[in-house]
Amino acid sequence: MGPHAGYTEIRAAMLKHDVGGLPVVGADGVLLGMVTEADLIAKEAYRASGRGRRMFDRFRRRETNWTAKAAGRTAADLMTPQVEAVAPSDDLRAVARRMLQRRLKRMPVLDGGRVVGIVARQDLLRPFERSDADLAVDVEAALADPDLPTELAVLCQVTDGVVHLWGSVRVPADLPPVLTAVARIPGVVAVDAQLFPRDPNPGGRL
Repeated sequence: MGPHAGYTEIRAAMLKHDVGGLPVVGADGVLLGMVTEADLIAKEAYRASGRGRRMFDRFRRRETNWTAKAAGRTAADLMTPQVEAVAPSDDLRAVARRMLQRRLKRMPVLDGGRVVGIVARQDLLRPFERSDADLAVDVEAALADPDLPTELAVLCQVTDGVVHLWGSVRVPADLPPVLTAVARIPGVVAVDAQLFPRDPNPGGRL
């Protein structure tokens, strides 16, 4: 959406595509800012703000730009220019952490400064739509990874996204990498492990 798009056009696009935010881009595709549903509802929330309300806001030290946005007519007026973005190669776990820590609902995806997509909170839930059968296949593959410790005797079962592991590993140090490998599989809700080391004291110390 270009910076000259009008309020009605922006609102219609959000409703049509059922999204809560749209990137504003220049003619070269470079990101200029983001317009969100909050920017649009500012018009309803603040367009009738009287002098008393504005004084109350100042008294409460509410330094916002909602009143200015309520008077906005175009994407350039409404958008937030300082936008956090991600790259197509960014790890989803890192993206999810950034969203939670900074209370973001969506982030544009930039490739060379150009917008190539949007990642929203809803997108981060999609890996959890995977079936238990699909997860079990990935767990078996992870346990067979040659980079994991050798001599594993581990069985697995997946129920409602929770991976249940039981069996044994060779030494105690083998437990963390096994659990980490399984927990990192996209779609795994939790790992319930009942694993024990066959040699609990490999160094021979008491």
